[in-house]
Amino acid sequence: MPFASFTAGSASHWSVILVFLSYLALTVWAHRHDPRSALARWTRGILIFLNLTAATSTVASHYYSGLTEDLDNLLPLHLCDVMGFVAAFALLSRHPLLCELTYYLGLGATLQGLLTPNLPYDYPHPVFFSFFQLHAAVVGAALLLPLGDGWRPRRPLWKSILRVILISDLYLLTVYFLNLRLDTNFAFVMHKPENPSLFDHLGPHPWYLLTVQALAILVMALLSLPFISRRQSRRPGAPAL
Repeated sequence: MPFASFTAGSASHWSVILVFLSYLALTVWAHRHDPRSALARWTRGILIFLNLTAATSTVASHYYSGLTEDLDNLLPLHLCDVMGFVAAFALLSRHPLLCELTYYLGLGATLQGLLTPNLPYDYPHPVFFSFFQLHAAVVGAALLLPLGDGWRPRRPLWKSILRVILISDLYLLTVYFLNLRLDTNFAFVMHKPENPSLFDHLGPHPWYLLTVQALAILVMALLSLPFISRRQSRRPGAPAL
């Protein structure tokens, strides 16, 4: 059965985002209303399950489709693949560093993949489902932590950003050498994605890698603004967030 090529902004794309936002709204409401309710436990459990199984779903969908020579999608080493595991354990453990990575990288990086997918096939191809499972689950975890769980990054905020940047750079350095060895393009450090994306506006290779760093710092600073304003608007005598 032939499958259509995926187009960002298509009906299938926005339908997936609508379903994701509806589920996220229900999950956040359940956690804010009663975090110990059955609904909160089930919605959180599903989100954890989707993150934990996202890499397996990606590999399975490519094997099912006969795409067995594409190591870029058979090895779960893209940033979003790694973030699936990080996000799952952040929801399970509430470990401060895992939560920081999930929030800043989930909204600063994985969200870009959700809005401008690097995806060859449209609905109902299995790769379509595995792609959106991964990206929606990571972004969902990144939003649930502050909106549903009341999580806040550690202070001072600049140290939280610095930790995330340093770990991200360590990851990029690691996959760069793997890319040289395997002839892959994990994290898009060797060339830009094939589909239109934000990378297209950040200069030629390899200079866009530096632009991405500067943009990442700016985006993380913007993502920190809600926590700064909450601290400043605190009433005298109220407990610190």
